[in-house]
Amino acid sequence: MASKKQMGRSVPTRVLVVDDEQLIADLVGKLLEGLGVTDIHTYIDGESAWSALMQQDFDFVVVDWKLPAVSGLTLFNRLRQHEKYSTVPILVTSGLLTADDFSLLGDYPCSALLEKPFSHQAFEQKVTSLCQERQWYLTNMTAVDGLIRDFRKSPGDHIIANTKKLLKNFQNPIPVLTQIARKLNELGYHEHAEALLRDALEINRSNVPAVLEMAKVYHYRGDHKQASRILKKVAHLSPLNVERLLFLGEVSLAEKKPDEAKLCFEKALKIDPESLVAQAGVVVANNMQTHLFKSAQDVPLTFASMLNSIGISLVRSGKRKEGIEQYKAAMPFLHTKETMARLMFNVALGYLRWGKREDAMIWFKQSATMGGKRFAKSAKYLERIMKRQEEAATAEQEIEKLGIEEEPLDSAPTLNVPPLPDNVTILNPAPPSAAAGSTAENNVENGNNTEADDQGADKLAVV
Repeated sequence: MASKKQMGRSVPTRVLVVDDEQLIADLVGKLLEGLGVTDIHTYIDGESAWSALMQQDFDFVVVDWKLPAVSGLTLFNRLRQHEKYSTVPILVTSGLLTADDFSLLGDYPCSALLEKPFSHQAFEQKVTSLCQERQWYLTNMTAVDGLIRDFRKSPGDHIIANTKKLLKNFQNPIPVLTQIARKLNELGYHEHAEALLRDALEINRSNVPAVLEMAKVYHYRGDHKQASRILKKVAHLSPLNVERLLFLGEVSLAEKKPDEAKLCFEKALKIDPESLVAQAGVVVANNMQTHLFKSAQDVPLTFASMLNSIGISLVRSGKRKEGIEQYKAAMPFLHTKETMARLMFNVALGYLRWGKREDAMIWFKQSATMGGKRFAKSAKYLERIMKRQEEAATAEQEIEKLGIEEEPLDSAPTLNVPPLPDNVTILNPAPPSAAAGSTAENNVENGNNTEADDQGADKLAVV
C-alpha cells in the first residue's frame, strides 16, 4: 500500500491511530483528515489495535506510548518484528519517554517521536517526513531485490561491488546494507553478509540492527560465543529491543547456558507477555536445565541436534506430550526449511507413538510441504500410512511395520539422555521471575558473568 500525494505532500493512504484518550485519538484523526487522509481507524487500547493490524493492512500507524495492558512499547516491538510492518511508518506520541525508549525508536527506519502537546505544523511535518522516508526505502528495496535475484542466479563477490555502486550517493546507506546482508544471511552466504556489515559498522559501530545481523553471521556459522559477545556489548544501547533479547536468548541456548537464556526470554516477556518465541524459549531453557545438563554438559552436539535430542528422549521414554511440546518449542530456533521439515517429521512420529494418528497425519503433511524435494521422507511415509486400510493393534506395532524412527536434524549424533523425573513439569513457560530486571539479569545481558577469556573483549570484534 503506497502513500499518495496531496498538494505536493506525501501522505499515507490508510492509517491506524491508537490512544487511550479518545479526545486525543479524535484530534489526530482530524489532523490526518486535514492532510487529505480519508481512511482512518481509531482505537483506544493496544489489544484491539493489534487485532486490527493483523486483520487489515495499514501504511501508517500513530501510537501512544503509555497505553494500558498492551502498551505502545509492546506494539512497536511486535510491529517491527512482523514482516508486513517492518518499515511501515510509526509515529509515537507521548509526553514522557525515557532514554531507552528513544534508543529503541532509533533502531529501526521509518520511526519517529512526537512529544505531547504538539502543534498542527509539527504533526504534519512528522507525517510527511516519515512518508518520504518510507517511499525512499521502498524504492531502494526494489533495487535490492534485483541485486539479490541476480546474485541467486550467479553467486559471487560481484554482490559486494554492485551494492557499493548502488549505495554510492546514499547519505545513510546502513539500513540498505543491513537489509541486503539479512537476505544473504538467510540464503547462507555468511561471508558476503559479513563484508557488507563491516562496511555498515565502519559508518556507525552502534547501529543495533547492523550489530544484530553481524551476530547472526557468527551464530549461523556455529561461533555462538562470538555472537554472544557482540550482542552483550550493545545491550546498553537498546535494552527494550525484543528482537535483540530473543536472539540473545537463542544464542545462550546454543552456548548451552539455559540460565542466561531464560533471563533473556523472561525480560522479553516483561515487554510482551504474548511473545510466542519468548514463551517457547523458556520451555526449551527449562528442559535443558532439568533434562540435559545432568549428564551431557560436554557432549559435542550441534544446537539443532541438542534441541532435537531432548524431544526424542522424552518421547521414547513415554513422555509423549512433553516431548512433542519440546519439538514445537524448538521450531522458532531453526532457520532452514530442511531442519524444520525434519523436526515436523519427529512431531508426527511422536503423535504416532502416542496413538494420535490424525494429528500425526497433519504433521506428516506439514513436513512434506516444508521439506519438498530436499526432505521427501515425510511424503513417502504419509503415502504408506494412507494406503493402510487397517490400523495396527497398537501405535508401536504400526511404527514397527512402517520401519520408521526419529529423524536427526543434521550430521551430529543424537544424544540418549536419561528421562526426566516424574515430578518435573516442563510444559508451561514460567512467568517472568522477580529477578527479571535485577542485577543478575543485567550482568547476563552486559556480559559481566562470562568466562575469563571474555573479559579482555573491551570492544566489538566485528570491525
